Amino acid sequence: MAKRFVWLLLPLLCLAMVFCLPAQAAGIEAVVEKAVEQARQELGGLDKASEVACLTNAGYSAYKGESTLIALDVLAKVLPVSPGKGNLLVRPAKASDPLYFMFIKKAGPEKLMAVYTLEKSGALKYGPALNIFIGKGTSFKPFNQAYGPMAFNLVTLANGWAMGLPHDIMRAALIHGHLCCGVFTGYFTTRFIEKKIPLQKGENYVYVGAPAWCQDDYIIDYMRLTPGTHGYVTMAFPWSKNWPTKEKDYTQLGGVVVRFNRKTNLGKAYVLKFDWRHEEFKKYMAMPDLKLDWRGQPWLHNAYDRFFMTRLEEPEMFVSIQKTSDINGVGDLNAIIGLGANPLAKILGPRVAD
Repeated sequence: MAKRFVWLLLPLLCLAMVFCLPAQAAGIEAVVEKAVEQARQELGGLDKASEVACLTNAGYSAYKGESTLIALDVLAKVLPVSPGKGNLLVRPAKASDPLYFMFIKKAGPEKLMAVYTLEKSGALKYGPALNIFIGKGTSFKPFNQAYGPMAFNLVTLANGWAMGLPHDIMRAALIHGHLCCGVFTGYFTTRFIEKKIPLQKGENYVYVGAPAWCQDDYIIDYMRLTPGTHGYVTMAFPWSKNWPTKEKDYTQLGGVVVRFNRKTNLGKAYVLKFDWRHEEFKKYMAMPDLKLDWRGQPWLHNAYDRFFMTRLEEPEMFVSIQKTSDINGVGDLNAIIGLGANPLAKILGPRVAD
């Protein structure tokens, strides 16, 4: 009798579990399935993991005031996408930002089709399929018309995935918000530091963004040097400016890295140089007279990324050491990383007028 009662009770328990599912989970699941259904209508089959990706802010952005984290599970269930496959691309966002999904399909060597779904005023808005492949001279006008202010962010990240970007660079680009060639420079800077400035026993790194640019988001993520753990600080100095002193004009500044032992209070600081190798890039593009107009020709970022991809094993081609300074005590360290410090003046010397 007891066994029979248990068997009768089980279906009721299962039914109760279904009805107890959070309302937002059920709502988000329907949102994702609708968006995927629309993408299938526009793009055709979305069944090969090597050809398909989804770029989204789900998990960060809220939908009707509720968490969207469950959407990532739903996407992995209905499409061949996941973080492990490298094709579920989650871009951080504010909770107040509209929820979106961009479904991407490789349809040919220069055909990267995308469908964009955006939440607006609580409803989903679907866009038509659009070829977002970035080639030499590609105009961003159609992308700007289709995606508005998000165009550069979405299109560069999608193209980064399609070109087989290394996972760590893609992760940093997602954190940064888009894939400009500046993010890529962090790859070479960190590899140079690991190779040429390795830690000695008992030491830790501190990286000083002086100057700071897009690469710093890669450096912070890859090297785990965060402000909260006192591994990263930054100073306001434009990356495009030189640092002229009476002795030398220091050009192409690439940031400052410090090795420091907090037990012995000894270490060393290194001012780096980053050489973009513009002439080599122009040769790679077979465009010797190319003007590097980053704002007016945003396709250049993707082209430069492709150039960088051919040099992944050559960090020394881009990064070198400008000057070093020994650190003898906490006072020396604070003169580089402390409040009000000027690490470039401390290491390179006082700056004179250009």
